[in-house]
Amino acid sequence: MLTFKTIHDFTDNSDSFSTLSFRTIDGAANNLINPTFSTTGSDMIRIAVPDFAPGTKKTPIDGPSPREISNVVSSGLQAETADTTGLSAMMYVCGQFIDHDLDHTLPDGTNNIDITIPPGDPNFSAGSTISLPRFITDPANGNTVNSITG
Repeated sequence: MLTFKTIHDFTDNSDSFSTLSFRTIDGAANNLINPTFSTTGSDMIRIAVPDFAPGTKKTPIDGPSPREISNVVSSGLQAETADTTGLSAMMYVCGQFIDHDLDHTLPDGTNNIDITIPPGDPNFSAGSTISLPRFITDPANGNTVNSITG
């Protein structure tokens, strides 16, 4: 927390001051119990145990195609139900994911974990890819490193 003293009243010749406190721009000490939480350069906080490929700290596990999961989640009867804004609830869910999980990190400039398009995709050719750069990770544990404050 940064503290500044400011002149309270310019018309008064006294040395009357007010104290103003501001949170730090890098996030340090904004959480008084855990002062390094969400600071620039710190590991992003996990809510689940990481599940990387065996023997690695950053290789995703084999599993269903992320694109296939996306297509299933954003399709079906509810996907066609219109609301007054013309958007589905998946619009805000996707926006939250992108904002909170991707925008707080910088790409490492070396590794990509591109998403391969499965057969039958409604928008892209099977076998093509959606580029997804791997973000800077902590070599000790594979956690993504926060590039801005959280």
